[in-house]
Amino acid sequence: MSDALADQIAARIKELREAHGLSIRALARKAGLPPELVSRSERGESVATVPSIAKICAAVEIDLPTFFAFDRAAEASELTSEQSETLTLIATLPRSAQQKALRGLRMLLRAGSEGESSQAEEPKLRAASAPQPSRLAKGRRS
Repeated sequence: MSDALADQIAARIKELREAHGLSIRALARKAGLPPELVSRSERGESVATVPSIAKICAAVEIDLPTFFAFDRAAEASELTSEQSETLTLIATLPRSAQQKALRGLRMLLRAGSEGESSQAEEPKLRAASAPQPSRLAKGRRS
């Protein structure tokens, strides 16, 4: 196996673990692997076997083709860190959850565009509903 591929596998294990907010021990426990194996694989000190990678994939609920989709990771390098993290998180979800996440993002975008127009009107509403100093002064004299 080439060093480049071994490095990609190591980086992918770490990327998935961090994207799921798991410690090395937690990922190892979910995958049914020794923590030392996960740690060495993630640091590139040893290359994870395909069965070990399959267990890691099952632990984070992705399939092997998704794990080995390194070309997507290369495309993500052109993205901001927030965009990259969002894509990584979505990619690690099961297919049905990916579809739900996409629908949720679309709803957020629609709500955001509607919110922009209401934010522009908000200062006008605040100004119209704010008490006028002259009204307050007249009210006190009465």
